[in-house]
Amino acid sequence: MMPANTCTKIFADKETNSWFKACIALNVTKEGLTKFVENTMKKVHAALAT
Repeated sequence: MMPANTCTKIFADKETNSWFKACIALNVTKEGLTKFVENTMKKVHAALAT
C-alpha cells in the first residue's frame, strides 16, 4: 500500500491530472455515443419493420 503523501503527490501532478480528465471525458463521450447509437438503431429497425 502506498503512503498517503505519495497519493497526494500523484494528484498534485498536472500531467497526471490531465490524464485523469482525459479518461473521464472519454468515458462520458462513450456513454453518450452508446445511448445515441442505440436509440438511432432502434429507430432504423422500427422503420425497416414497417
